Amino acid sequence: MIENRFELKSVTLDAYLPQILASLFTSPAMFYEVYPQRVVNNIYFDDDLLSSYYENKEGLANRKKLRVRWYGKNLDSNLTAEVKSRIGNESSKVSENLNLIISDIDKVTISNFSDAFNKLKNQDIKNLYLLKSVPTIFTSYKRKYFQSKILNLRLTVDENLQFQSQIGSAKILTNNPIRDPHGRSIIEFKFPKESLKDVNKYISLNGLNRNRFSKYCVGIDSSYGV
Repeated sequence: MIENRFELKSVTLDAYLPQILASLFTSPAMFYEVYPQRVVNNIYFDDDLLSSYYENKEGLANRKKLRVRWYGKNLDSNLTAEVKSRIGNESSKVSENLNLIISDIDKVTISNFSDAFNKLKNQDIKNLYLLKSVPTIFTSYKRKYFQSKILNLRLTVDENLQFQSQIGSAKILTNNPIRDPHGRSIIEFKFPKESLKDVNKYISLNGLNRNRFSKYCVGIDSSYGV
């Protein structure tokens, strides 16, 4: 699956989130919830030099990152391998289900991942895994999903950000995550390129800031003190 879109982010503190959520339902953009809240989990992969981390920190316009994603506290859904590419504010995502039949994510080993990636059909994902095959960080958060009735705009709200280091472990670790020390929530606007002007106007009128924010980088910073 390939998905292309523009993405803009706004970072707020957890304490202000209820007020922001309330404003969504009274906004002229007429947001409504389109999907039940769920827990999003990711394992990010990098190389030994943390190239993806530093590419993001340096603000490189053209960059890619590799992750495995699933939903729910356990493996209630399939593991999906994803390559997310970004050029400026425009992003694209390529994904494919991993053929891993394991009921407990904490039983997944590095060799399990290697075997599953090698069996993928998508060559872009396989090629990036060859370059960035080191599991570095586990991230988890609660996500709410909204859609505007007026604008061609989707919006997600992520809260309760948690992270756990993976470096040096032969198995995936998710049982002892740490909370984001700053207590932040992330509002992300997702839309086609032609809606950029309308979305910028909406953000400005509602007093929201546009911020660069990478859960991967924040997880590395929180876990390793980079």
